[in-house]
Amino acid sequence: MFALGERSRTQGNPTQSALRAMMLPRPETKEAHVIPIKTSVDDMQRVLGYMSRQIGWVEVSKAEKALGSVDERKIAAMVEFGLILRDGANIKLAPRGQTFVAGDQAAALREVITSIDLYRATVEWVHYGSKSEATAAEIGQYWESSHSDTLGNLQGSTLKDGAVCFGRVVEGAGLGTFTVGRGGKETRIAFNLTEVAEIVTGPSARGTTPSTQEDPDPTPETDPVQAGIAKSPAPMTPTPTQPTVSVSTSPNVHVNVEIHIAADATADTVREIFRNMAYYILDKPVDENDR
Repeated sequence: MFALGERSRTQGNPTQSALRAMMLPRPETKEAHVIPIKTSVDDMQRVLGYMSRQIGWVEVSKAEKALGSVDERKIAAMVEFGLILRDGANIKLAPRGQTFVAGDQAAALREVITSIDLYRATVEWVHYGSKSEATAAEIGQYWESSHSDTLGNLQGSTLKDGAVCFGRVVEGAGLGTFTVGRGGKETRIAFNLTEVAEIVTGPSARGTTPSTQEDPDPTPETDPVQAGIAKSPAPMTPTPTQPTVSVSTSPNVHVNVEIHIAADATADTVREIFRNMAYYILDKPVDENDR
């Protein structure tokens, strides 16, 4: 009885109950991811155009006063897109936003698509599935089935609104055409698969890789100096003149000439030897018919 009474009083003690509650494990909760919604390219142009004329940080209330009513969801979307920076109640134009207002809107929005995991995964889904068209509902269903861990508790109309915002970004980036559903037709996006391929796989998807094939019959470059040498005629080589040997003779000069004639020498050879002796040594003209 006493033990039960003590236990009862302990359970009824609010301090003890609070301590026990702090020690109990709490169920895991998922933080919902921010999905940009309710934002068009026109909204971006209006807000970013105003921010481009400001210096540094600007209070959101000041921007709202200058622009009229600005939906907080549009500001949140542009922060998620990396077009503006936010610090509490102040906002500032981000470098990507500067690219947007400088005139390269498509490049800035392509950066948006590649920088947001959900958007990039979606264009990959389109590319590898060769989906030339998808409705906002189909995109929302894809997000719910394949990215539930990222989306947390977001579902239903929020996902569809997010798909609509995605479609507007796709069109602004030059990746397709966004069409609002009317007359019973669904809101949809017609994708330019060639442009989508560039986002997913890079420029090689377009098949514009420069050809490295060489000219089959290249003309070699010729050194102008060498060309001049090659074209110049070769100089004429003068024919050497046989020196004339003169031997002056006098009664006081005696020249002994020894001649060695091979035993097998012919008569013509011997005759030629003596003719040369008469011409070169004795300086005696010799007629061709002289025997």
